[in-house]
Amino acid sequence: SDLPGSPRLIDLAFSAFAPGGSTAPRRAILAVTKAPGSDDAIILVSSSGLTRWTNGGGDVARTAASSFQVDAVRPTKLPPTTSSDFRFEARGGFRDN
Repeated sequence: SDLPGSPRLIDLAFSAFAPGGSTAPRRAILAVTKAPGSDDAIILVSSSGLTRWTNGGGDVARTAASSFQVDAVRPTKLPPTTSSDFRFEARGGFRDN
């Protein structure tokens, strides 16, 4: 929607690689919005396998994505580096020194 505060919805189709090397078709919808007072985009991703997507999962994902909103954000003093992301090192990343 083009209404202020409404998310922009983007449909995606892609294939995910399985451990055995095969691929699994997937569908996703991205909801992208900006919070008041911020220049950063905030993204919500809803996805599922193609079979579940065509059996109602796509409608559920679209409903969730359409309702996505961000009312406010707080400023941070954290520098935008990988070391300030609490998830980075736990997922195998290396800290910046």
